[in-house]
Amino acid sequence: MEKLSRGGVQALMGGAIDDSRSVVVQVVESQKKAEKWRCKLSDGSAAAPVYATFNSQLAPMFEEGEVGDFALVRILSSVTHTMNSQSVVIVNRMSLVEAGGSVGSRIGSHGSDDTNNNGRSNNNAVSPGQQQSHAPPPKTPLHSNNSVPRVTTTSTAKPTTAKTVRSGGLLNRGGGPISRTDDSNVRTIAIANLNPYQNRWTIKARLVMKGDITHWSNAKGTGCLCKLTFADAAGDDIEAVMFREAVTKFHASFEEGKVYYVSNGRVKVANKQYSTSSSAYELMLDANSKIVEAPEDDAIAKADAATYKAITDVREVPAEAVCDVLGVVKGFDDVREVTSQKLNGRTLHKRELQLVDEGLVEIRLTLWGDQATKEPYAVGTVLGLKGVKVSDYGGKSLSALRSSRIVVVVQADDNSGGDTSNSDERATALAKWWHHQGGSSAPTTHFAAAAQQQGGLSAEQQRDAFYAAKRGEGPATDAASLAAIIKDRKPCDELRAADGDLGRGTKPDFFTLKATVTSLKTDKLWYEACPQCAKKVNVDPDGQYSCEKCSQTFPECHYRYILNFQVLDDSNSAWVSAFNEAAEAILGKTAAELAALREENDAAFDDTCDAAKGKQFLLRCRAKYETWQDVPRLKTSVTAASPVDFVREAKALIAAIDTL
Repeated sequence: MEKLSRGGVQALMGGAIDDSRSVVVQVVESQKKAEKWRCKLSDGSAAAPVYATFNSQLAPMFEEGEVGDFALVRILSSVTHTMNSQSVVIVNRMSLVEAGGSVGSRIGSHGSDDTNNNGRSNNNAVSPGQQQSHAPPPKTPLHSNNSVPRVTTTSTAKPTTAKTVRSGGLLNRGGGPISRTDDSNVRTIAIANLNPYQNRWTIKARLVMKGDITHWSNAKGTGCLCKLTFADAAGDDIEAVMFREAVTKFHASFEEGKVYYVSNGRVKVANKQYSTSSSAYELMLDANSKIVEAPEDDAIAKADAATYKAITDVREVPAEAVCDVLGVVKGFDDVREVTSQKLNGRTLHKRELQLVDEGLVEIRLTLWGDQATKEPYAVGTVLGLKGVKVSDYGGKSLSALRSSRIVVVVQADDNSGGDTSNSDERATALAKWWHHQGGSSAPTTHFAAAAQQQGGLSAEQQRDAFYAAKRGEGPATDAASLAAIIKDRKPCDELRAADGDLGRGTKPDFFTLKATVTSLKTDKLWYEACPQCAKKVNVDPDGQYSCEKCSQTFPECHYRYILNFQVLDDSNSAWVSAFNEAAEAILGKTAAELAALREENDAAFDDTCDAAKGKQFLLRCRAKYETWQDVPRLKTSVTAASPVDFVREAKALIAAIDTL
């Protein structure tokens, strides 16, 4: 009682409040209307509480869970207006004195809560986890303003004891932040039926993903958040976000895989840039939300099975979209530390995994934070990736988000390939392929090079060739496969056509070019790159190399190619560019080796560059129109290069002629 200002309600109703006479009151109820929050405030006395509207600038304090029901706040600035013979209090500034989770209940006398503002009465308010002292326990659960739908009981139910109390219509056991009930008859709503206009709802769902706690610091202060993903029996899932007090209260008690009743949260439209769930909405949980562990429900477990894509199907997924992928771990890199400029120079941990499946196309998965630092997944482990982001920079790749879920579907040492009790049939078949059908030794290519290796074979053609060899039939030689090599080609003339369609779409065009190198620009063949992020570094006066992106200085740098060269075929000539890996295939040396050669032996340097001239290559190209100084131009980059296999080339030409 000493924490609240005596006569605080009367002071708020009496006129303006400023720093010279601030008051401390308790938030009894809070509700968002439009962009502002409207709360019932009490000073703990028998006086009726006052309703106040809070300036929209104070909304983040409510939405991030800093201020909730039962919180003590100091009103630093407010004004009172009279409208239609009623006083309206508008709060412009306030500060948090004590969080609602710490207070836990309403302080002092309840007085006579009037109903002139929103028509609701709370004369019989009960603190969470407590019984009313002046009335016997009800025979059926009561609905409070923040309750969840009632539980159906029978006349043979055992009476309530000191360790088993009714709270919000659910049977709670224990005194922790997340209680437990054995009642499976709670009236719930499906995740698909949630919408922002519902005030009372309860979902029964399995916690399929419990995210790490993320801390932030900016000009407005510091805080933390955590994301959760729940899935119900219908197979729908939804993300939930907790801030500050809710993180402190619930995070440690949540367990992935368990089923919970969730209520007393706020439903809002999800930002699909950051949300990977199937729902159009997301839940905002605060310290006043009700989380009750429910009995195990096999129906929800079965509905949680993700529909995984094959790795080769990722090529059809647009960049920045999220998808579910199934693959087996082929390898993994060590953990690296990178500095994020977007997070104010914060250091992040990063690890990359190489995944593959029966399509023989390899894809890179990047893990961040705690996912990267945990014990790496063993080679041969079948992983189910849910909600990973697709990138098309340098070929298709995957990146785990904070909300992504990585499930070990089949352990690396489970190589029987016959038990489908703990995983779906496709995952078991993938494990069998890896351990017993030559998958661990099969040749694979990365997405960035999947369409130009082996003389221009596509990923599908490489897969057919591999299985043909396993059958003892040698490489695929059917006319359709060979003709497809030629069909993917484009002549240099199309790269120079001013009215052509090449590269004018919303996405880049990829194709193969068979051409001869005629000249190279040798004045700028490479750049000094950061050893960590491969971005360009600056040379300091003391000879050190500084990276602006990583905010670090290094004694040595890496050299990476940036090669511009001219190629020629029977139609025309064209200028193209190639970066590190593709340029190495053309010049036959790394950029560091060629840089050392220029320093030590100019003649040997010139000979190396001249040796590439006159050679014919199969070049996998990316073409896209870009605007430079208001002038559009076609930029063609070589993503991979390989010498021409003339025997196979001749067979492909014959097959293409036969299909005419």
